[in-house]
Amino acid sequence: MRKTNKVLSLTVAGLMAFSTSAVTAFSVSAAEDVTETKIYFEVPTEIWADALVKTDVSALKVYAHTYAVAGDPDYKETSWQTKGEVCKYVSGNIYSYDIDAKYKRTLKDGADYVAIFSIVGDKSYQTCNVTMGKSCYGDTIVVTGETYENSQDSQKKDYRSVWKSEANAAVYGPKLEITSTGRVVGESIPTSITAEEMVAQFLHEYGVKNASILTPEKVQETCANKFINAAPKDVYDLYVSKYADELAAPETYPNTASAEKIAEYLGVTPEAESTYVVAGSEEICGVLWKGSPEEAPENVMTKNADGTYTKVFSGVAPAEKLQVKVAENTANGEQNWIGDATGNNITFDVTDTCDVTVTYNPSTSEITVTGDAVKLVTDIEITSMHAVGNGDPDDGSWLNGAAWDVTANEMEQVADKVYEITYHNVPEFDNYQVKFAANGTWADSWGSAEEGFTPESGVAFDAVYNGQNLTVNVPYEFADVTLRIDLSNFDYATKLGAVATVTVTGAPQVPTTAPETTVPETTAPETTVPATTVPETTVPATTVPATTVPATTVPETTIAQNTTTPNTTLAPATEDATSSTGATVKPGTADTANNGNNGNSTANNNNGTVKTGNASMAAVILLVLVSATGVVYFTRKKVK
Repeated sequence: MRKTNKVLSLTVAGLMAFSTSAVTAFSVSAAEDVTETKIYFEVPTEIWADALVKTDVSALKVYAHTYAVAGDPDYKETSWQTKGEVCKYVSGNIYSYDIDAKYKRTLKDGADYVAIFSIVGDKSYQTCNVTMGKSCYGDTIVVTGETYENSQDSQKKDYRSVWKSEANAAVYGPKLEITSTGRVVGESIPTSITAEEMVAQFLHEYGVKNASILTPEKVQETCANKFINAAPKDVYDLYVSKYADELAAPETYPNTASAEKIAEYLGVTPEAESTYVVAGSEEICGVLWKGSPEEAPENVMTKNADGTYTKVFSGVAPAEKLQVKVAENTANGEQNWIGDATGNNITFDVTDTCDVTVTYNPSTSEITVTGDAVKLVTDIEITSMHAVGNGDPDDGSWLNGAAWDVTANEMEQVADKVYEITYHNVPEFDNYQVKFAANGTWADSWGSAEEGFTPESGVAFDAVYNGQNLTVNVPYEFADVTLRIDLSNFDYATKLGAVATVTVTGAPQVPTTAPETTVPETTAPETTVPATTVPETTVPATTVPATTVPATTVPETTIAQNTTTPNTTLAPATEDATSSTGATVKPGTADTANNGNNGNSTANNNNGTVKTGNASMAAVILLVLVSATGVVYFTRKKVK
């Protein structure tokens, strides 16, 4: 009995000493020069008294095990209770651990870490996993007294522990964990992880190992814990995406529970997953814009562990303006086309032969295209603009007859980034279709927001990048149609700012190219009939031979008494006949002019010329005069 009393007395005395030491410890800790890389631990001498029956608190083997939860992949985690984890005694019941002392593991901003303090004495004890960050430098971990089931070994107990600083205690504390049996311990979820991720990790670790003790009820109870509150369906989706590679190789990863088993644990019915296919330019995809797995099985994307999908195209040759989208093929047969932030194609150049990787993230709907020689297109350099639509080869009035030819119908640049083209005498029709395409390709085009949009004539409207076909209505028998697109305010990043105008005006007349314009009547010979050059207008009336008869002046001679010929002077005949009208004499025309052209006789008389019809009378007179002269001559000679 005395021995018992003696032992009891010693125990009480020891506890009193520990209590005194504890009071002293706080002051010593406060007085000590605290470095930036130390954390402290207050040994719970009363709670862990069994460990101190034969060992003084200053002689304890105290260890600090730390590791990074997230944000610091280079952080070195030491082995449990090795030399590098030994803590330094400070005073009272306070120990310190310099995180940076040996392994240069200074805590980083924004990263999550865990610290576990343990002792080796007459009996071993350890704290729970306590979360920490860089702000915990210089702070002290204290034990509260409650115990948890160890998350790794259900036969061990962890002591709930917290940071002494209220500021740190509000952010960090007992790490919330799920034990191997499915129980939830702790209450502080690291800032870098979600509750759904925690449950998924637990199922990945123990879904097969502890299948004999885990039940759907237990797992679902875990999800419903007040500190977790994780949606089972979200846990399932995260699990199948995070461990997709392992699920795809069950023989290689036999300890990874199947998707079906996880669905059973969580009580959810998994939805059939969508299949994602890269579709786009034939130069990269091999086929032109085929988005179904049946049409392009070689372009089906592979699911990654992080939930993203990738497709690698090997050895893509240099090319400009390559375009891709991702086509989602759902389990119910629907197909959704996914592009950039504006919904448009991803456009890029390949400057040298290289592998091109297309990555799609379903959670963010983001598509990325990467490669050593991949250059994303961030703007458009326009060298030409074309009107493209349903031209009729049998009627060249609309689009010059070119049917959906992206290289035809180049528009005129009428101002900076403003293009225009006009078509004349377009027949009446209510379904002319057109879009605007840059540089003779479909890489950059503009249309309407919806199929069938018919703009009001002459009214500007927003042209939608890679939009639907525009409809042009011609309500006249014939009309002139002017197409105009203005890209002066277009922004490639947002794909906004383009403006277009369609102007339809009635044609003033029947088209010149219509069949009616080629009838013979329009070239009738009436305009060139000979009547306009009838001989009357060119008759050389002034050049008749009568005007050139030699005039003879008869000498004043007294005629014999028996002569009755009048004394006549032909003075007017000495005048040059051609000067009377000023007409130019045309050789060889006089005879023709005189034949049957009596209409000009009056004009000839007015000019003082002799009519050609009096030529015989003149000859008789002349003969009489010559005879008379001869008689007189001989008579005078005889008289002499």
